[in-house]
Amino acid sequence: CFEICMKVIGLLETVEVDENDQLDEKALNTQEICRLCNGLFYWFFMKNPKNQELGYGELEMFLNTLDDDVNSHHVVDAIFCGNEVLMRQVPRKYFVELVDKIVKNGKSHRYLSLFAAIVNVGNKNIVENQVEIVMNLTSPGRFQKVASFFVPVHHVDYSEKRELMQPLLGIEKDFKMDELPPLLAYHISLLKVLSRCTVGRINVTAVEAKVQSVFAYNDIVDSILDDGSILVTKLYMSEFFYNAVIDVELSIPGLELSKSVWKLLDSYREVLANAKNDLMEADSLGWASPLVSSHKIQYMLVSIRIVQGFFTSYFDPTVFKDTQTTSKNKEQTNLTRSQVDEIIQDLFRFISSVHNLNSPRLSTEVKENILNALETLKKSSGKLRAEAIKLVDFDITPPIGAQEKKDDHEDKIIKKLQSFIEEIESDKTVLQKAENENVAFISLLEKLPFVADPVDADVRYEALIRKLVFHIRENIKIVDNQKRMDPRVTTTSRWIVRAFRTMIENRMGMSIYERDDEGGEKQDLAAAPVVNALNTCGATALCLDLIADGIDESLQMEAIKLGVGLLFKEGGALEVQNIMNTHLRKSNSELFFKQVRLTIQKLQAWHNWHQIIELKDGEEPNPPEEILILRMLQLMCEGHYLPNQDIMREQSFNLVTYNLLDDFANYLKCLVRLPCRTSTVAAIRLSATILEVLQGPCSGNQAHFTLNTELLETLNRLNRSKIIRDCLEGEEIDLKKTSIDILQALLEGQGDKSVVFEKLLSVLHLDIIQFMSNNLLQGKVVQKPNEYTPFKDEFIEEKIILKTECVVLLQTLCNFRPSLYDELGISRRVEDIVGSGTAMIEIIWRNDIHRRFFYVPRICDYLAKSSKDSLVENVDRSNAENKLIDFLNRSHDLYREVKHQQLLTEMNLSRVFSLTNQNRATWISFVLAVVLNGFFISDYSYRTGEPTISDWVNNVTTYINATQTVVALFTLILWLVVRTPVIYQSYLASNVSRLEAVLYTATDGMTLYYVIYLGISLLGVFVENYYVSLLLLDIVVKDATTRAVLNAVITPWKALAMGALLQAFVIYIYAFYSFYFFRSDIAPLCDTLTLCLKFTLSYGFQNGGGIADSYEHSTGNRLIMDLTFFCVVLVILLNVVFGMIIDTFSSLRAERERKILDTNNRCFICGIDKQIFDRSSDEPDGYKSHIKIDHNMWNYLYFIFLLWEQDKDDDDGMEQYVRRAIAANEIVFFPANKAVRLEQIVSPTELVRRDLMGSVDMMESNLNSKFDEFQGEISSMLYQLMQSLKQDTLQPSAPPPTATEIILEFNDDVADDITAITDSSYMIAATSTHINTNIELGIVDMKGLTMSVTELLSLKCKIVVNSMTTFDINASKVDKNKVVAFEDTWCTLPSDVSNVEVSVFNNSAMRSKAVQSASSMGEAKLLSSIVVNLDQIRQAAGTDTEYATVSMKSDSSTPFLITLKVRPAK
Repeated sequence: CFEICMKVIGLLETVEVDENDQLDEKALNTQEICRLCNGLFYWFFMKNPKNQELGYGELEMFLNTLDDDVNSHHVVDAIFCGNEVLMRQVPRKYFVELVDKIVKNGKSHRYLSLFAAIVNVGNKNIVENQVEIVMNLTSPGRFQKVASFFVPVHHVDYSEKRELMQPLLGIEKDFKMDELPPLLAYHISLLKVLSRCTVGRINVTAVEAKVQSVFAYNDIVDSILDDGSILVTKLYMSEFFYNAVIDVELSIPGLELSKSVWKLLDSYREVLANAKNDLMEADSLGWASPLVSSHKIQYMLVSIRIVQGFFTSYFDPTVFKDTQTTSKNKEQTNLTRSQVDEIIQDLFRFISSVHNLNSPRLSTEVKENILNALETLKKSSGKLRAEAIKLVDFDITPPIGAQEKKDDHEDKIIKKLQSFIEEIESDKTVLQKAENENVAFISLLEKLPFVADPVDADVRYEALIRKLVFHIRENIKIVDNQKRMDPRVTTTSRWIVRAFRTMIENRMGMSIYERDDEGGEKQDLAAAPVVNALNTCGATALCLDLIADGIDESLQMEAIKLGVGLLFKEGGALEVQNIMNTHLRKSNSELFFKQVRLTIQKLQAWHNWHQIIELKDGEEPNPPEEILILRMLQLMCEGHYLPNQDIMREQSFNLVTYNLLDDFANYLKCLVRLPCRTSTVAAIRLSATILEVLQGPCSGNQAHFTLNTELLETLNRLNRSKIIRDCLEGEEIDLKKTSIDILQALLEGQGDKSVVFEKLLSVLHLDIIQFMSNNLLQGKVVQKPNEYTPFKDEFIEEKIILKTECVVLLQTLCNFRPSLYDELGISRRVEDIVGSGTAMIEIIWRNDIHRRFFYVPRICDYLAKSSKDSLVENVDRSNAENKLIDFLNRSHDLYREVKHQQLLTEMNLSRVFSLTNQNRATWISFVLAVVLNGFFISDYSYRTGEPTISDWVNNVTTYINATQTVVALFTLILWLVVRTPVIYQSYLASNVSRLEAVLYTATDGMTLYYVIYLGISLLGVFVENYYVSLLLLDIVVKDATTRAVLNAVITPWKALAMGALLQAFVIYIYAFYSFYFFRSDIAPLCDTLTLCLKFTLSYGFQNGGGIADSYEHSTGNRLIMDLTFFCVVLVILLNVVFGMIIDTFSSLRAERERKILDTNNRCFICGIDKQIFDRSSDEPDGYKSHIKIDHNMWNYLYFIFLLWEQDKDDDDGMEQYVRRAIAANEIVFFPANKAVRLEQIVSPTELVRRDLMGSVDMMESNLNSKFDEFQGEISSMLYQLMQSLKQDTLQPSAPPPTATEIILEFNDDVADDITAITDSSYMIAATSTHINTNIELGIVDMKGLTMSVTELLSLKCKIVVNSMTTFDINASKVDKNKVVAFEDTWCTLPSDVSNVEVSVFNNSAMRSKAVQSASSMGEAKLLSSIVVNLDQIRQAAGTDTEYATVSMKSDSSTPFLITLKVRPAK
């Protein structure tokens, strides 16, 4: 049907007029058929999106037939009716073409049909269309040709309007536009277009101002009140007055006292007096009745809207006097307060009658407007307020019985349709099935194998993703500097992009909104495969392409959500960020940044419109969904990704740069001026983005925010703000903390002579920062985390963190300007700063040592003293480097320990299960073992022939033994609960399997020890008491000294084992010889070799003289054996073993003393001796203060814990640096052999002197810069003069060289300046002497430049003659050796030329002082000038060669050669 009708419309091309400009019968019939087809199209397109897309495809044809009188303008209206997507797709060229038709063809209302159709959907305005239409209609010089009757009523042109309306006066009919005189219809249509261009709440302020300027409100009102105006004119004039004058963002001054406006309001008493009767007539007869005037009712309703808007936005009862006075301004009304009140009461009475009628003909929105008008009038009149009139809020649903019978069938159909829709929307089964279709498709996508999966499959996940991405991208086109997408593809594209995001959310197990608060690395790792696939297949770049001016807003929103999902990763999604940065740089990304700016401005306009929003209890803030784009921009810079931080400020790769930093600052300024919870929530999101684009640091953004925006002033206002209205304390603290972080980020990495520091100190309100650092916690009690009474302040921890940040900021500022210590009354002693949950460490960052104050996280309170003692005792102190590396390694175990203890605390188990209790239990068990053995010593005896104790002692020891066993069992349980999980986690962290981790944990030495300990205790209870004596060996575990004794035997175990083996062999040898030769001397103890060996072992060691003491003394043959046994075994071998043990013990003791000395006399962090701090400090105990405050090893551990507790996304530049160093097990951030305390040992007078010297140095640097510039100019002039004098001394009769090569050297400074230039254009000129020879000069080549090929090709040489005539020679090609060849161009130097100047210029930014000091020629800036002696040049030109070469050589670290060619002039 559509195609057939289009073919019929195409027949209009065959319609021709005859010689009398008339249509013949055939043409008239064709025209009528086309008119009928357009009538069909009107209803076919009306509010049917799919059909409207078909019509939009033929929009140009319908616009081309506007002049054919076939009602194409109605079809245009139907194509766009209610279709926001299509409205945003209209090419801008149509606007220009239609306005041109108005100017050239005449003022026809049909030309305005497109404008009226695409500016708004209800109250939602299409801003870009409104702006473009108003610009095209009201541009200077154009509006006079487009306007019609926009003049005062007494103007001569207005009389023509009266004449057009005169025949229609008195006719009770609702005229259609086509029934009105063409010029009048055009006038009304133009009013309608301009009126609709001011509809909406967002970004229309400039449009409103422009529309107001083309038609004065007094003239509008006079036209409405004119007796010669017909009803339809009054209606659209009133609509124009309401939208362009009353319902505006910026009020018109003086309107509240305008005489003409009050005349209009007074006239409404007559209009509204009959409103009730008109509505009752419409209710009874229906709209179709010729007796009912819809225009009359519409005029009545717009009058009510004007009343409501005027008394809401303009009316001020205080400006009216009780008695009538004569105003000096003739335009102001003279009404008294009572007269005004009378008008208000009459209007209230008439509007009340309309309201009380509760007409079913009026829509819900109209009824709400009527009720709002009554409420406004009631508030505006003192009498009405006093009467306390109650307004009835009727049910907006019209009663069925109120409809006339002829509309019953239609009403029933509508009712059934609405009922059907409601049932579908409420039917969970239907909704579930619809959702399942999406889920099923996404499930199929997720089941597809990836390319890397080793399976056979026809379709791979990545391939399908690429197809879908390509499908969307191929439908994106750029039209009129806007991106356009085929409307038929928009819906499917939105669905595909949503599916991409859903796949990420499915992998994460949560939505992107939940991921912000509840997600972490676990979710990022789970989603990584899908994110990587989408990123490599083009989905990331697609997101950026879809966020552009002209793309459907809902599709843009889906693209933003997908972008956020792709960018989620702790510490920054570097791969995604790289793709985004590359795509933005290589593609035309102007539309992306333009849309980002428009979105931020839209958010700002939304807040400006709604102003302060006070939420009710339980109501949550609901800012526009587009605020998510701030999160996307933040994630693009996450992890301090500098390339993306920089492009937020400037996009040098685009023709147009959008500085988003300015938009951030302006938006924050807007939010701070509107104190409410909604603004706070938006400001938290915005400030987080500002913080992310600064940290790292990004020096360019730091400078721009500080020097070129009002960010500092806004932060001052924010920090001074109080909690008012519906604001929550926690959110306000969070916002202020972020503001302090922003100030720190602005100063991050700034040097001593920083303009950022200077500007910040000149603007920042330090008093409020100091107040927050001192008084924020006044009267608050800080409790430790293991205390179970609730906090007295719910936000105590947040306040401590905020206070710490303020302290850090003040210290940073004081370090830059030490005089602030005295100005602010801040102590210079670090000891006075640290405390109340605040700690300080020193860190090496950016090749300098920095003090870092930080809030000690609560988790650090779970660190047990025994764990600290263990670390101090066992850390590797072999050298300073190993000590710090081991400290980092052990910090992981300590962190697992405190995390586990935190878990036990959350489970309310920490009162029993803690390392402290476990340590106490072991000591109780040991004490009980000592007491038990004490009783045994005092009472055990052989009273009955076997060991026994008295009954009472037996009873006591039995109870003690049982108690000791229970304590041993409790100790084992404590170990299993408190320590075993930590050991298990440590093994898992070392990349072993879970089973292996369980086995290693079960066989851990201390675990086995406590099991054995319990077993011995049980043996002591149930078997014999002598087992209890073994428990005393527990002292070895508890005391380091006894462990050292045991280690003296254990450490040299290999040597001791070899010594014992040697002794065994020697004793066996002696036993063998005793058995053979001297058995009779000791029989029967040596009857067998075995008995003899036992004898030798036992008596040989026990007797002081060896085995000889067991024999009868003899001086015979046994003498040699006795003596050698004594000397070898007892003197030599046994003492060798003793010596090894003693030496080991001595070395262990020396090592222990060395550790104690290192612990007590050397800083753990910097490794500097104690004496250095004590000697350099003016106060006693300088070393103790240093290790307690500056380099407290536990503060470093706490800072490491803070980093691990803190989200990676919250790291600033220094924290990120330290985190990465820890991850790489590097100790570069520790201040080895450095301490601020040693560097800052100066008196207060010296500090002031340094501060003053810094200012003097800055002034001296500026003066030196000026002198350098002046010196550069003088040097250049002197060099030229010297060269001229030198050339004058040359003999002109010198023989000309056959092959000429003249080398001219630049001075080193100039040469360095030239080689420093990257993208330059070099201008070369020459200077001649007075030899009467005409020559021609050209450029051969230039070589030796270290520049890119593109830059080399951009070189341009200029030869300047007599400072007037110039010759340009451009580079032509560059070979593989980067030798630049120039165009074959010659410039003639006549014989009468006094000089020719050779100069080098640069078009880009200069990079050295010598360059900056030079003068300029045109837009180029002079690099260097040189005088060339042309005597030899002219002689060379006179040789027989075709031409000679002249080379100019730079003598620098990067030399290059410029070769000129010279020949006689032709």
